[in-house]
Amino acid sequence: MTQRARNLVYDLHEANRQVPHFVRDRDTKFTASFDEVLRTEGVATVRTPVRAPRANAYPNPGSRACGPNASTTCSSSRKA
Repeated sequence: MTQRARNLVYDLHEANRQVPHFVRDRDTKFTASFDEVLRTEGVATVRTPVRAPRANAYPNPGSRACGPNASTTCSSSRKA
């Protein structure tokens, strides 16, 4: 999984994008080295609460929803 974190960071650099937070569950496949790779790039890792399987099932009304082309287009889910 550490290599996947490096690949993510590399892809973000290529797309010239910065991500402030990375939300993940508490699965053991995410090791401390995974979090460290993201931390060194300035990305805060946020873990979902314990025993809350639906914690991130629904976005907040003010949050941004990104489509399949997230590197090029992003639309706000809030109606203006």
